[in-house]
Amino acid sequence: MCVKLGLDGAEFEKVLLSAETESQLQQHLGLVQQLRVSGFPALFYVNDNNEAFALALGFCEVGDLEERFDKCKNNIA
Repeated sequence: MCVKLGLDGAEFEKVLLSAETESQLQQHLGLVQQLRVSGFPALFYVNDNNEAFALALGFCEVGDLEERFDKCKNNIA
């Protein structure tokens, strides 16, 4: 698959299996658990205080997303 995408297969495997990749994966999994994400897609607004507010937990229409984002911005500002 890597060759079809024009990637160096050996380099891809090296990065995929690296300690840094595993560390980043574990950080992301911890964040997913902390935010109680159980589906895809999940979209959050994170403010300057590192507080996360759910905008979408699953599919939503663009208009709904815009409305949620505006409410979030206005309540935080």
